[in-house]
Amino acid sequence: MKTYPYFLTATLVAILTIPIARADYSSTVMGLNPIAYYRLNETAPVPADTATNLGTAGLVGTAFYINTPLHQQPGALVGSADTAVGLNGTSQRVATPFEA
Repeated sequence: MKTYPYFLTATLVAILTIPIARADYSSTVMGLNPIAYYRLNETAPVPADTATNLGTAGLVGTAFYINTPLHQQPGALVGSADTAVGLNGTSQRVATPFEA
């Protein structure tokens, strides 16, 4: 007498009839009683911090600021409305995508 097929069938039925308990992310976080929980539901990507090229390269020369440098810093001309971007010299930089 072979009981293997019956055992396999009974195990499969037991597994399939067990209700699956799932919790969503926000319920799990709120169950931990955090001091603050901000649910961020952006539907659009965050716009990149771009450095517009004002030279002859046009759109190809558009660069991206890396690690959020400070904008509207005093520029090269003292006493004028000239402004610049302040980089910390270690982790902040301006990167231009490769263009063949």
